[in-house]
Amino acid sequence: MGTQFSSRLTRPDTAQVVSRLLLLQQKEAKAGHGGVESLPRGERLKLADAMIREILTVAEERHFFREFAASEVFREVLDWLKSMHTDAVFNGCRQTMVRYDLESHTRPIPVLARALREITGAAAYLRDPFRVSTSAAAQGLLAAVAARPLADASELPESRRFCKRLASYSLEDLVGLFVRLLVNDVLERIMHRADPRHEEPAVEDARRLKNDSAERIGRTVVSRVKKAGALADSARVREIVQDVLEELLGTAAQP
Repeated sequence: MGTQFSSRLTRPDTAQVVSRLLLLQQKEAKAGHGGVESLPRGERLKLADAMIREILTVAEERHFFREFAASEVFREVLDWLKSMHTDAVFNGCRQTMVRYDLESHTRPIPVLARALREITGAAAYLRDPFRVSTSAAAQGLLAAVAARPLADASELPESRRFCKRLASYSLEDLVGLFVRLLVNDVLERIMHRADPRHEEPAVEDARRLKNDSAERIGRTVVSRVKKAGALADSARVREIVQDVLEELLGTAAQP
């Protein structure tokens, strides 16, 4: 059994994920709804949340929230991303440029990806069940930054263009994107465990919808983090992510 959380799901667990999602799909069909792509925005989000709730119900049987609460790699990686963002906004990436010798490289992303692997590959994090998803979320964020449109900077080297792109994000947007990508990746790994060959239509529906729920979760987390004045506190961000996910799971138990 691997260390990542999804690997802890047994065959009966994954069968339960499929059966729960299938029941939801059947309810939608009985209600006369078409395919998920044809649903109105509100109904689509409602179904997305319901599907995520079913997945988390199974995951929690393997102590999902206890494990997530203990994931220190989340805090470490988010702190790393925020430190680079602060350096970009206030120092023009001076510290980041020196630390990773970015100006001597034509492409900054591979350099930063190696630095990320050094963080997540530290001995303290090798058995963290959310290490891979956290790393994937950070890599996705770096890729999003690198792809962000940027006007009037074509004469700059790529490392400087990356810096300007990073500085154009607000801290709220950075945290929200990281949370969304993390939630997406965690859910995708659980669904892949349940349906590795993409053969189950109900799981495929959940795959198509999970980003809707992950985006809402990201927005909710950022709103609460800002209200708590905790944007600089990555451990508190993790706690609020857990609060929001627990609330989503808890609504299933409401009469």
